Amino acid sequence: MNRLLVLLIYFSVTISCSPDNQFYIDSVKGDDSNSGHTPRKAWKSIQRANQQQFKPGDNLYFSGTEELSGTLQLDSADSGTEGEPLTITSLNAKSTINGGDSCAIISYRCTNLIIQNISCKGSGRKNGNRQSGIMVDGGKNITIDSVSVYGFRENGIYILDAENVKLTRIHAFDNGMAGIHTGRVYQNPRKFLCRNIYIGDCVTENNPGNPVMLNNHSGSGIIVAGADSVTIEYCLSTNNGWDMPWEGNGPVGIWAYQANRVTIQHCVSHHNRSNPKGWDGGGFDFDGGVTHSVMQYNLSYNNVGPGIGLFQYWGADPWSDNIVRYNISYDDGIENDSTGILLWSGKNDYSDVKNAQVYNNLIINNFGRAVTYRHGDFPGLVFQNNIFVTKQEAIIGENQMSAYQNNLIYRFDNEPSTHPVNGNIYTETGIIPLLLHPEKITHPRMLPVSKFYQLTQSLTWLNKGHFIENNGGEDFSGAKLPTTPGEPTNIGLYQNIN
Repeated sequence: MNRLLVLLIYFSVTISCSPDNQFYIDSVKGDDSNSGHTPRKAWKSIQRANQQQFKPGDNLYFSGTEELSGTLQLDSADSGTEGEPLTITSLNAKSTINGGDSCAIISYRCTNLIIQNISCKGSGRKNGNRQSGIMVDGGKNITIDSVSVYGFRENGIYILDAENVKLTRIHAFDNGMAGIHTGRVYQNPRKFLCRNIYIGDCVTENNPGNPVMLNNHSGSGIIVAGADSVTIEYCLSTNNGWDMPWEGNGPVGIWAYQANRVTIQHCVSHHNRSNPKGWDGGGFDFDGGVTHSVMQYNLSYNNVGPGIGLFQYWGADPWSDNIVRYNISYDDGIENDSTGILLWSGKNDYSDVKNAQVYNNLIINNFGRAVTYRHGDFPGLVFQNNIFVTKQEAIIGENQMSAYQNNLIYRFDNEPSTHPVNGNIYTETGIIPLLLHPEKITHPRMLPVSKFYQLTQSLTWLNKGHFIENNGGEDFSGAKLPTTPGEPTNIGLYQNIN
């Protein structure tokens, strides 16, 4: 009986260690007539891999030294299970898939798929490429990790109608439309087929614009659209949008539209641009049709457009119940709008920017304004506990539907604010909170431990903030915030200032 048990265990181990679920591609030493099951019997081409129907637990390994041409095509038959995903990866160094004028990888309705440690290369946004680098169309439980993607006219990574998608450590650059993009917007009625998306520790840089898109914007870092339950954190977006041909609305570093429950936090967005005759080119944006979303603990600086945009374009679904808190905008709006926060809404039944809370942010602008109302109505918009440091009038544009409570306004020229006191606005002279070298933030994970204030005089405004319920629990540095009314509440980024 014991001998039989030992034999059964041995047999099971032997089966589990079988190479039948291992596949290898080596464009130098491989041969498509091989079995593909060992490095010495590797396939030679992506075309051979496309002929294989992969099963749960299968692993496809690239040799890690080569560049392969073609498009890796996966469909619903090439799927894993929750415990046994299908994994596509490189051995050691990243292999490169050269998609040429098309995609590098297409996943159509796959489930339980992992793509990691691969470079995806296109022929160039101006050199013939017409597609996105990695396109995920449908499916669920998909992880893309440690992937570089560049040279595509559309997006680096494009997610359509997929659920439970995790994008981590992505480097998307030299693409046209965007570095990372969730898309496919459904209106009338509104629905979200893209759900539970996580984007973390990604870099989207130098995505200049789509050279053939002449009727709309292009050149953003990260775009979230048509999605519900999205988290973007610890991401960097810089130097995007500088070659967009469209002369109208423009790109943004990190932004969302037609989306619900989006959280953008602990991100850095700087030196993003737009067409010289275009708009936007800002750091962060909650645009048309965004609801129940939070923008917090982010740094925006030296963008052509505003650091933070709250926009509702014509024809969008309702925009409401969003929060902007504990963010920094420093010298944004260099060419477009000259402001830290820009508010704009269109003209239709759903045009208003409704029920937004903007509190405990730091807006410093050495040449422009802190807040600008460009157009429309903003019912239920409340500014609380913010610090506005400007060279010009801090707030431009009147809107009787907005309220201001316990904000600190300071002008570099020591001129008093002429904005009507709507609620309580504390205007102080001689106290200048200065931002200390934002360019030294080389990774977004440095933000919580960075100190951004330098104060020149006594803090007569300490503990004069307005208590806010459901405040997120932490300030910019991670310190605990008051939980009950009556507890001392501070203005600005930090609850505790030494």
